[in-house]
Amino acid sequence: MKIVKKFKDGSEIGFGKGRFDDFCVYLDNKPPLDVHYFTRLYELKEIYGGSNIYNDFVYIYELVTKKLESAVLENITHISQKYKDDITRVDKIFTILYMAMIAEENKANTKLGKKIKRLGVHQILIENLTPNISANYSKGMKWREIEKECKERGF
Repeated sequence: MKIVKKFKDGSEIGFGKGRFDDFCVYLDNKPPLDVHYFTRLYELKEIYGGSNIYNDFVYIYELVTKKLESAVLENITHISQKYKDDITRVDKIFTILYMAMIAEENKANTKLGKKIKRLGVHQILIENLTPNISANYSKGMKWREIEKECKERGF
């Protein structure tokens, strides 16, 4: 794993070898599961409001390219400061999502790229779906069906 960020609690995040490419996200040498960080988002929504978190997520989403940018990582840390008692938690979640979206953008033959993560985050923060439903929602769906779902939501 190539470490790209260290958090205040000592944990580390980076990219490493996955089943398909070298863009597997690792947090403390383990790949974080969608359902785990979706659960954290779901919990934080109760404290900070879904639309507030979603707006910050969309800001980060707009900055995603195929390449990791240190300025975006710093921006995420800066954005996280407003989440008072959850600064490191939010920093981790947004960083995981940022890196996961980079991974999606770099997937071979991708048709959806980062949109797949935005759909899941939208479902949790705006539509109030459970983390488990959101994490598994698009499994088995054709990419055109998922694209249609995204377009219906305006992205």
